[in-house]
Amino acid sequence: MQAVDFAGDLDRYRQISAELKVAARTHGYDETRGLFAETAAKQMFSQHTNAFAILSGAVIGDEAMQMAEEIHADESLVQGSLYFQFYVFEAYAQANRGDLILANLDRWQEMLAMGLTTFPEHGVESRSDAHAWAGHPLFHLLASTAGVRPAGAGFRTVEVRPALGDLSHATAEVCHPRGMIRTHYQRMADGTVQAEIELPAGLEGTLIWGDQELPLVSGAQTRQLQAMPSG
Repeated sequence: MQAVDFAGDLDRYRQISAELKVAARTHGYDETRGLFAETAAKQMFSQHTNAFAILSGAVIGDEAMQMAEEIHADESLVQGSLYFQFYVFEAYAQANRGDLILANLDRWQEMLAMGLTTFPEHGVESRSDAHAWAGHPLFHLLASTAGVRPAGAGFRTVEVRPALGDLSHATAEVCHPRGMIRTHYQRMADGTVQAEIELPAGLEGTLIWGDQELPLVSGAQTRQLQAMPSG
């Protein structure tokens, strides 16, 4: 709405969003667990509701980072299905915990170990053996691990926010209307990361790594990134 200058609708929906966030926290947030419950009775908790709490902006900053860790670590939560992990992974990325995505690929690794060449709908005995719902790690490895995402309407600019986790190196290529975006990350012995990024002609953007924000210009460039425990 902001991109097409629908200011009145934008203000209205922002107000509705703010009211819903207040209501959700008032009736569903459990202070002890630091999580949102499914109902005001607070007897059931899920990955689903708490992922959407992050994605909706109901929690931000350090609180969102902590909630992402709980979604990842608390096995008592109702677990999202294979397809719903797309939203869980998006919540990790939005909370600046994209490193958790790499730690949650075990189900896909198991399918590959079984000899599958495509991902089924929800497991080995699915009705569909090649299902787009289960293929979302292909998106997240580019958009969250390599960190390449549009930063403006029409992909006019790019944001590169890698989340490498424990990877020692990573290489990715992302299609753009102006050409290919190419990234290569190499973790050095001292923990710093060397980022080699190439943007097509006419495209600029920003590289974000922790508290570093570095400008990116068209063409090839190398940036040195500070040491961090994870991406």
